[in-house]
Amino acid sequence: MSMIVKTEKLKIKKMLKNIRCIIYSLFLAASSVILSYSNNANAEYQYIYQSKDKASYFMDTTSKVVNGSYIKIWIFEKYQTPTPTNEMSVKTFDEFNCDKKMWRCLNYISYTDANFTGNIRGHLKNRNPKWKMVQSPSIVENIMNNVCKLES
Repeated sequence: MSMIVKTEKLKIKKMLKNIRCIIYSLFLAASSVILSYSNNANAEYQYIYQSKDKASYFMDTTSKVVNGSYIKIWIFEKYQTPTPTNEMSVKTFDEFNCDKKMWRCLNYISYTDANFTGNIRGHLKNRNPKWKMVQSPSIVENIMNNVCKLES
């Protein structure tokens, strides 16, 4: 193999390594934007409810977006013990229709640690989620009743 071919191969390897580094940097930057959006430093966590299984629910009142009877808001869940999928906390960005008693999840992020830290176990951003009727009695009904009080 000629010296020119070896030199060209080394240049290509180096270029591919640089491309991988750029892609990884872009991934980290995008992840930071997503997490900073969901980890608002000015968040005001308001306690909502504790379920029978001792899960605690909170809402971030600073994330509230009201459009008529529709409210979008970040909801936070903390568990006493890990779920079967090893989650200790979950954030959801939910939308509620207070008039029709319906809701849908727009964004879901689950964590291995209790305070929305640790490894991300799952992340789902629903592009066009279907509306669901709020069942009574349910955790979602309790959350919706508290969220809909924020309407004004």
